[in-house]
Amino acid sequence: MNKFLTVLCCLSLPLFLSGCWNDLGRPSQQSQAVQQRPSSEPRSSELKLVTLDFPPMEYEENGSVKGIAVDLVREAFRRMDYQQVNIAVYPWARALNMVRTGEADAIFTAYRTPEREEYLDYSRQVLLQQDIALFARADNSIPYTGQLSDLQRYIIGVQENISLGNAFDQALLRGQLQVDGAQTTKATMEKLLDGRIDLAASNRYTALASLQKLNKLNAVTELTPPLESLPSYIAFSKQRAHAPLRDRFDAALASMKADGSYERIIRSYLYSGDSP
Repeated sequence: MNKFLTVLCCLSLPLFLSGCWNDLGRPSQQSQAVQQRPSSEPRSSELKLVTLDFPPMEYEENGSVKGIAVDLVREAFRRMDYQQVNIAVYPWARALNMVRTGEADAIFTAYRTPEREEYLDYSRQVLLQQDIALFARADNSIPYTGQLSDLQRYIIGVQENISLGNAFDQALLRGQLQVDGAQTTKATMEKLLDGRIDLAASNRYTALASLQKLNKLNAVTELTPPLESLPSYIAFSKQRAHAPLRDRFDAALASMKADGSYERIIRSYLYSGDSP
């Protein structure tokens, strides 16, 4: 009897799924194509994805993981017909170690660095383009022309283990910059507001979301131009041999950009106030 029920469920599930639609509308022919799963790729195992607390891109609230990047990733895997995708928030260093060792299948939103490319298969499609910006207290005028050399005399707050672009990372390795690390961008902004650091360097949207949560948007000023505009990606653990999965994710993400759903997800956070 159990065997009969198992067979019946297996036959019924595809018919049920074919009738499901989401708010983004009817899948295009391109998105239907990415749902064709190669027979060599297992369906039953749950995918474990890791990310960090980096609102409004990704964050945990009331037991749920949400954010711009989270919704983009979930929609891409939905188009790939993956039903079991678990996304968890960890400290960034731990999340990186989990994909390095194969404990997790993929990580996002990750900047591309030579060290990480040794153990990660990066998506070719950009998940999110991110501006790296500098912030100072509104009452502290700091001259800045866009050159890193302008910053050598100042203590710059950063979130630990976060790449801020190749130019910034290399200047740091050469000892040309003074940095002060914190576990989160919110903690970095609190140090800036308290006068413990001179500047804060962060993803622009994450910094603004943190300041909004602290009700201190008017207490800081953003220096221009940004340090860098960086592409960020989802990257798959080489320990799990997920290169074929990475390629299918790229196709799904490309279809989202083509049909407008990618931009709709981003705009829903930037203009609806749905960030913490």
